[in-house]
Amino acid sequence: MKKVTIFNFLVRRKLQFLNGLEDVYNKLQSPSYYSRWILHDWSDEHCLKILKNCYDAIPNDGKVIVLEAHIPIVPENNYASKSTSQLDVLMMTQNPGGKERTKKEFIDLATRVGFRGIRCECCVRNFWVMEFFK
Repeated sequence: MKKVTIFNFLVRRKLQFLNGLEDVYNKLQSPSYYSRWILHDWSDEHCLKILKNCYDAIPNDGKVIVLEAHIPIVPENNYASKSTSQLDVLMMTQNPGGKERTKKEFIDLATRVGFRGIRCECCVRNFWVMEFFK
């Protein structure tokens, strides 16, 4: 029995007249995937599952682009650090297991699922664009 996803259900229901479209979801592949403010919602265990699924989905020359805040190791007295620390408190109260992470914690998560190349590309107010390569 074929697994029915929301996407496949909508395709079958609304676009039945297009031959082959019902299977497009299973054929989607991309050399890169983008994640923004997703990992901070989840525990390390769930983040490992998310990143492992991304790792398995990308080709050997692919990458996962992640946008997340880095919490400073030592508290800093600036707007970016204060807002990131406040966001960390919010994550702990609203999302069981959710938390802001340090740069090292993100690197540890990525390497645990198999990513070998990790680059922190740029930062604006403690929000980093990170690239995880196979």
